[in-house]
Amino acid sequence: MKVRANAETVADTSTARRFGAEGIGLSRTEHMFFGADRIGAMRRVIMAEDETGRRAGLAELLPIQREDFAEIFRIMKGFPVTIRRSMNFCPKPRRSSARWRGSPAKPAKTHPIPCDINNYN
Repeated sequence: MKVRANAETVADTSTARRFGAEGIGLSRTEHMFFGADRIGAMRRVIMAEDETGRRAGLAELLPIQREDFAEIFRIMKGFPVTIRRSMNFCPKPRRSSARWRGSPAKPAKTHPIPCDINNYN
């Protein structure tokens, strides 16, 4: 039987692989920022009074998220990873043709601020 785990962090992903998971069934992006070293930036996004403040907070979170996903894909070594993007903090929802592109072998190097991606709320 093939088993996939839920994992939002590099540590969770490593644990899942050690226990034999053959993929990540759900990685909830909003859960990636609960750690003590990340929650401050997330709170700045949530509590921002305007779009500029939210974008500043998102700019803090984006490099962290990129690094985490690169490591998650490396750990999973080609096994599938299902990612749910959180769109709850978009300054101004709008449609765009932008997509997240990446693979376990070559994660996306760039992508727009999540608010510029299709809104799934």
